[in-house]
Amino acid sequence: MGDRGTSMNCPPLFEGRNFSQWKIMMTAFFISQDDGKQWMMVEDGWSAPERTSIQAGASIPKPRSEWTDSEKIAARMNIKTLNSLYSALSEGERKRIITCISAKQAWEVLTRASGAHIYEIHEQQGPDAIKPSFV
Repeated sequence: MGDRGTSMNCPPLFEGRNFSQWKIMMTAFFISQDDGKQWMMVEDGWSAPERTSIQAGASIPKPRSEWTDSEKIAARMNIKTLNSLYSALSEGERKRIITCISAKQAWEVLTRASGAHIYEIHEQQGPDAIKPSFV
């Protein structure tokens, strides 16, 4: 993990090592930004607004010109949070998330790619049966 100091405006750099430590520091960074709204984007996610099409009988993407003010604000916060992630990653790590459309999706991709996992003990098999599973 690269050293950038502890500025509240500059996220910690992740270069592919010490993911667990970076994740803790990045979580704190997100919480410190925009009254915690960046962290909410990571936790809750974002998806493009939709509307129901009478002809198709299904949900379709809503044209940006029809977005409400709150939908525009949420979209901007998602982009801002994704930008924080892009800024926090080395070029190699950034490639993993470049096609993600939400900060939550990008965070999940990074978590899976890091190999961060916990061990679950399956009670029916006893304490010697330890199985890795992704967080």
